[in-house]
Amino acid sequence: MKKLLLILLCLPMIGFGQIPIPDANFKAFLVANSGINTNGDSEIQVSEAASFSGLINCYGLSISDLTGIEYFVSIQGLSCSQNQLTNLNISSNSNLQILNCGDNQLTSLDISNNPNLYFLTCYNNYLSSLDLRNGYNNQFDSVWTYGNPNLTCISVDDSVYSTNNWTGIAMMDSQHFFSNNCPTFIFGCTDSLACNYDPLATIDDSSCCYSNTYLHSIASCDYYTTWNGIIYTSNAVYTDTFPATNACVCDSIVTVFLTISPSTFSYDTLSATSSVVWNGSTLNISGNYSDSLINSNSAGCDSIAYLNLTITNTTGLLDVTNTEKTLLKITDMLGQETPSRRNTPLFYIYDDGTVERKLFLD
Repeated sequence: MKKLLLILLCLPMIGFGQIPIPDANFKAFLVANSGINTNGDSEIQVSEAASFSGLINCYGLSISDLTGIEYFVSIQGLSCSQNQLTNLNISSNSNLQILNCGDNQLTSLDISNNPNLYFLTCYNNYLSSLDLRNGYNNQFDSVWTYGNPNLTCISVDDSVYSTNNWTGIAMMDSQHFFSNNCPTFIFGCTDSLACNYDPLATIDDSSCCYSNTYLHSIASCDYYTTWNGIIYTSNAVYTDTFPATNACVCDSIVTVFLTISPSTFSYDTLSATSSVVWNGSTLNISGNYSDSLINSNSAGCDSIAYLNLTITNTTGLLDVTNTEKTLLKITDMLGQETPSRRNTPLFYIYDDGTVERKLFLD
């Protein structure tokens, strides 16, 4: 009794289980077909699929996946053209006689397990592999393979027979030919210099993409900061790689010839009895001054002048600075030691290593 109950419980799993149909459009088509969905529910049982022996005509329904077709082991015809199929496995449909799968996105098709097939249309796909070796090629009365630019070699039972006898039934592209055993063709970019080079590709499909290369000459003052934060302070030739922005997903390479010109600096120490005109400004107070002259040197960079000014006040008030350093000697512009003189620029060299340029004016 227990064994009988177990058998009865397992019957739905054995003969009446539901088949997986992930594509909603394909499932809706099958469920709506009363010749297939004989019990009228919202699923297709294994038994319903296995018992259907007619034509499944599901063309133009925006189907992208025919998973579940393998359960229809008795069908004699399948028309699934004008969909978005990228894969079609009919190895379980051994009774299939007619197959129309044109106007899809298939890259390969194998009918070697379909010995009863005599009518095939697979035009307007992306086929690069087509195997027609079902052992009964002499039964074919239509083979339409045109519109597959990536397809060259078609595997057949007998290449001589197909070449001699299919001229009237076959509609093919000019590059299609027959062979008993076609080599494996892999389409892709075969140029090793391209950024999308495919080392497995055997046939170039004109998809090679290359990096964009740019050359720039840049002149800058003192330093140059690149887009990614690198700072250059001297002449250089450097290369930057910019992440891909083009449709080919290649990086852009920029080579920069960089010329760095320095800003110039001058340091003066002046002493005057009352005031001095310096770079167009009248100064009458002791202190340190600076002035930036924009784009003033020969390279077009800034010049920055620094001035240490001492005003000798005629009223008797003096600016006194305790430098705590000893004067070693005074030299002229040629480096010759000389006594202090007025109205002549001189260099004062101290024991702490500092050098001051001074000009005392009358």
